Amino acid sequence: MLVAGLATRWAALLLGIGTLVALPASGVGQQLLLIGHAGGCGAIVLLGAGAYSVDARLYGRRVIHVQTHTPDRGGRQ
Repeated sequence: MLVAGLATRWAALLLGIGTLVALPASGVGQQLLLIGHAGGCGAIVLLGAGAYSVDARLYGRRVIHVQTHTPDRGGRQ
């Protein structure tokens, strides 16, 4: 589900929880990798799927354009 972009946040959350559950049963080297993996899952949960995911295509895309100059509002110069 995570790769296909279907319910990305929920899939990443479940994957992160599964990773944390496996943490006590692993060795020291594996624990560091699992903590890093759980951090990556947490980032996906917080950031979302992205503009080109299946979720964005189903529920609409939102694109934010950052401009360095604000548009002229018709005020005095």
